[in-house]
Amino acid sequence: MLKNRLELSVRSLDGRRGPSRALLNKALKLALADMPSRAYLVEIAYADDRIMKQLNRKYHGSSVVTDVLAFPAHQQLPGGEYLLGEIIVNRDEARRCSADGGGIQVELTRYVVHGVLHLAGYDDSTPSLRSRMWETQESIMRSIVRNGDK
Repeated sequence: MLKNRLELSVRSLDGRRGPSRALLNKALKLALADMPSRAYLVEIAYADDRIMKQLNRKYHGSSVVTDVLAFPAHQQLPGGEYLLGEIIVNRDEARRCSADGGGIQVELTRYVVHGVLHLAGYDDSTPSLRSRMWETQESIMRSIVRNGDK
């Protein structure tokens, strides 16, 4: 089986940077390992609490601040890439949760992995689905951290 190619589009809605592209590439390749072979495009945006609350209200009808939003696209693009979708990550929430250990870059990477798993079809709407998704997510994170990629 051919390996998946991955192209990232990363932008900041709050003017701050996130994890390195090398770390994101590794995390996303692990998260997409079971997906069909193709050239994937994943868009990642970093935002703050205010923006996340606005987006969550607009797209999900909830005024709650959330850690990550995933917007699947699943479109073949004219250039040959397959747009999997966009992930929007809450940097403020990552900063709060990073106090538990690991640092903000690890937490941001965890949110990106969580988002790409949603784009790949994982669901966390029930306890059993959430458990399966979190198990996969944390396995990917252990692999990254074990290899010193923090």
